Amino acid sequence: MWTVYNSLKALRERVRQGYSQVEVQLKRRHDLIPRLSASFIGLMKHEQAVQTRIAALRNETAADTLLLIIENYPELK
Repeated sequence: MWTVYNSLKALRERVRQGYSQVEVQLKRRHDLIPRLSASFIGLMKHEQAVQTRIAALRNETAADTLLLIIENYPELK
């Protein structure tokens, strides 16, 4: 009888430890989400700035190329 009782207490303690470990992992994940979100937002802003700069450089290059073509072939005006 005591052996069964002790076995049940040991199993109950193992279940509690398992839940405790799950709670710890969930808390770690919950704590990581804001940092991951902040790093993603920072990356997104950087990528947006890079794309905007690339578009501006392309426009400048296209305008310069167009001016060169117009200067080389004035009859195209």
